[in-house]
This record gives sequence, structure tokens and C-alpha cells, in this order.
Amino acid sequence: EGKTDLLIGNDGNEILNHQLEQTGLPIVKEKIWTEPIAILLNKDNPVNNLTVSQIQDIYFGRIRNWSELGGKQQSIHTYQLERGNGSQTAFEKTVKGNNIDENHHEIHTMPDIIDDVAKDVSGICYTFWSYYTRMYANTQTHMIAVDGTAVTDPSYPLKDDLYMIYRKDHPNENLHRLTSWLKSAKGQELIAACYQPERTVE
Repeated sequence: EGKTDLLIGNDGNEILNHQLEQTGLPIVKEKIWTEPIAILLNKDNPVNNLTVSQIQDIYFGRIRNWSELGGKQQSIHTYQLERGNGSQTAFEKTVKGNNIDENHHEIHTMPDIIDDVAKDVSGICYTFWSYYTRMYANTQTHMIAVDGTAVTDPSYPLKDDLYMIYRKDHPNENLHRLTSWLKSAKGQELIAACYQPERTVE
């Protein structure tokens, strides 16, 4: 609509992408980073690793009790964000490749989803790793490994690409210049530093 010069986000789901195509706008999407998706459990849940397949089974209702995964005899409570949210879209694409239609606890904001799992020993949810580590952590939750790899490991399997998105016909040449710089070695160093507080960038 011409109200926004630029946005940073993940690629949309099929519904959002179809709506964008219907506008006929010449949109540019340039990848600038790959973001890990952290899986969170209540701190009192002894499970510390799940496979991608197990996470799929949990969210599609094929595994319903933590005892099936080495945990306590407790029903699993799954939490997710409302449809169309960036984190929800990333989770759907990464974990299954299509929409998650089971009856979960659908929460409207990321702080709420994290806080709910913090209060629910049987809960499980997800969030972007940078959000949890840099913006809204909760000491009553813990991140787990996926497929035996930590979220900081380069081979960690749950990731989603982030893009700079803008109109191709936008008159401001700085949009392309900014995107090109963020994709450069120095730009990537700056983004990485956002994840590691101890690092500085000249």
C-alpha cells in the first residue's frame, strides 16, 4: 500500500504469499540470515532432547504423553501462536511443511506463550532463539536439543530464513544498498553480534 519502505521477516505461508501475489506488486525478498527456532519446555520437565519426528508427532497428536519420550506420566500440552504470526509460519514450515490443524492452546503473543509453558510442567512451545535469548527469557523454562544438537550448533535442524522485503519499484536506492551491506561479510558479522553480547563490531 506504499505505507512501509521495508520490512524484515520470514517468507510467508501459502495463504499470505497468495494474497501478496494477488496484489501484483513487484516485491523483492533478499535473504539476510538464518534463524534457529528453539523448542522450550517447563524447567521441571526432565526431557532434554527430541527428534524432529517426535516434535511432529507431538503437534499432530500422535504422541500425547511425556512418558512416551522418557518423561513423567503426564499429558502433553502443546502451545502455538495464532495463524499468520511469523514464528508460527516458520514453525509450520520447518517442522511439517504444512499447517498444524490439531487443537492446541493458541496464544496471541510470544511472551504469553513462553510464560504459559513456564507455568505448565506438561507444556511445550517454540520461539525464535534470538527472541528467547535477547528479548524475553523465562527462567522457569529451558531450551532442549533437537536431533541431539544444541540450538547453537551449525547442524541444528530447526531453522528459518529471514529476508529484507521491499517493493522493487521503490524510489529509495538506500533500500538495496542496506540489504547488500547486510548480506556482506561485515553485515553478517553485525547480525551475528546481535546473538552474542560479548562480541563487538568495528
